[in-house]
Amino acid sequence: MKTIGVIGVLMVFLIAAVASGQTPTEKVAEAAKKVEQTAQQAGETAKKINETAKEAAATAKETLATANQTAAVAKETAAVAKETGAAAEKAAAVAKETGAAAEKAGAAAEKAGAAAEKAAAKKATPGFETIFAALGLLAVAFIALSRRS
Repeated sequence: MKTIGVIGVLMVFLIAAVASGQTPTEKVAEAAKKVEQTAQQAGETAKKINETAKEAAATAKETLATANQTAAVAKETAAVAKETGAAAEKAAAVAKETGAAAEKAGAAAEKAGAAAEKAAAKKATPGFETIFAALGLLAVAFIALSRRS
């Protein structure tokens, strides 16, 4: 197929050469040079395309490796986030228990404070027993002193 195309191009140049007054050999040689130059340019272009394709393949390979690393890091991050969430839930439960214990301790402290206030109030004001005991001692002392005299 390519041979037919090359032959067709050469025939066109041959006809043009005959029309322009050049000898067919000169025109064929000129056409052959142009075909050779075009083939060289096509070969160089193919090399450049091949190099570009190799570079693109290397870049794609690097991108895939980076994507795999990113996926691994994302997986680790998700595991850490899950662990952190569980730890936060445990901390919240402990805080709730601590709050309940603090409330109980506060209530107990209030009761103890109220009991201490009551005890202090009882000790601060002398009761009937104390007054009766003091009067009894005075009576015994009066009787003892009155019998002596």
